[in-house]
Amino acid sequence: MNQNSRCKLTFLVEDSVGRPRLLAEHGLSVLVECENNSVLFDTGQTDLLLRNAEELGIELGREPRSYWSRQKSPWEL
Repeated sequence: MNQNSRCKLTFLVEDSVGRPRLLAEHGLSVLVECENNSVLFDTGQTDLLLRNAEELGIELGREPRSYWSRQKSPWEL
């Protein structure tokens, strides 16, 4: 990634929502997309990130590497 690269952050799970038809829960899940790389940071508490991703038209099937802010995820993709 070069100095002028841009990344897109999509918050899939958060404590509040600003768009109709998305759901919120305590927790966090952020899809970070930079050029040819995608990273899913955290997964929230449930599979809500999958529902919100579908609602936003994001396919997570082949995507991305995942990183958790805790030692163990409460559920696995």
